[in-house]
Amino acid sequence: GRLVFAGGARRSKVFPSGVETGVPRMPLPRHALDWETLDVGEEQVHRLHKDAQIVFKVDGSYSWRTLESDITYTVMPTGTPWLLIADEGVELRVEGTVAGNLVVYSPTRVSISGDLRYAHDPHQERSEDYIGLISDDYVEIAHPDITGPGDLSVQAVVFAGRQFRVRRYRDSHGGTLSIFGSVTAGSLSATEPRYSTLLEFDARLEEQRPAFFPMTNHYVFDDVETVWTPAPGSTAALR
Repeated sequence: GRLVFAGGARRSKVFPSGVETGVPRMPLPRHALDWETLDVGEEQVHRLHKDAQIVFKVDGSYSWRTLESDITYTVMPTGTPWLLIADEGVELRVEGTVAGNLVVYSPTRVSISGDLRYAHDPHQERSEDYIGLISDDYVEIAHPDITGPGDLSVQAVVFAGRQFRVRRYRDSHGGTLSIFGSVTAGSLSATEPRYSTLLEFDARLEEQRPAFFPMTNHYVFDDVETVWTPAPGSTAALR
């Protein structure tokens, strides 16, 4: 499609690394995780059947509770990667400090309720921490009355089949939404005036992706070698 810049925005300021429009559409899978081909044992899966709040901790554990209860449970993952999987129609809210290789999947909605950061920050040190937030429908920034005002930091790899969105983005609370990782989505909502947005690509993803992260079957050559040489012993002519 096309981009429309409002107010005093300039393309060079909004997209300092450049932006390309008019590219072919990349079809996304309707179901982000194909259970028939998913090679994972039940000992690596935590299944959630009701709307739940999940808080990750620096020691690799996490606490969780259903949204209708004050009873909190603590889980220490016993396998890697570790998958938190919700039933159809179930919302998973996430925040905290991630240590390890984790996947959070809900067919319906994954909601970011507070800062979500890696225990070992890839900006500062070598990090093997990854979290994939995956939904067939929505991955979203929760309502302001859940996240609170001010800045919000998200370190994650996001796949939202329908939309990545900021709830009540018209609220004028101020602050910056900083996303370090990547965002793949069917569409994106606006973020302002609730947030100014800084999106920074996690360079580790050029070589490795979170476990079971969805892929498209549409590819584009990034570069083509223009100098060809014959293999040793070859008699083929070069043109």
